[in-house]
Amino acid sequence: MKIRKFNESNSDTIDTKYLNFIFEEFIEQGAIVDYDTESGDVYWEIFILEPEISEDINKYFDNMTSLTVFSKNLKSCIDKVKDEYPSIDLQFEFEILESGRREIHLLFSL
Repeated sequence: MKIRKFNESNSDTIDTKYLNFIFEEFIEQGAIVDYDTESGDVYWEIFILEPEISEDINKYFDNMTSLTVFSKNLKSCIDKVKDEYPSIDLQFEFEILESGRREIHLLFSL
């Protein structure tokens, strides 16, 4: 009997525990996750708020640093998923909320 490693992917489904683990930092900060691995449409999606940006000119460089760190973390997560699931489809969208903040919507599907 072969024991499946945590990071071995099955091409027919998405390991939701693995994706939750990869995006754990965003989830802990309030990102919303939804998924379906049972029906014909196998997907995992996450809604992540970008960091809040101050309009104070004195905080401009702090804002840019915050966005850079956020973007690098997000790219790292996406790259890990693509490494694990080379044939996965990714839809990447932005939505501007009433508050003026942007919400990022990532949809991974097989």
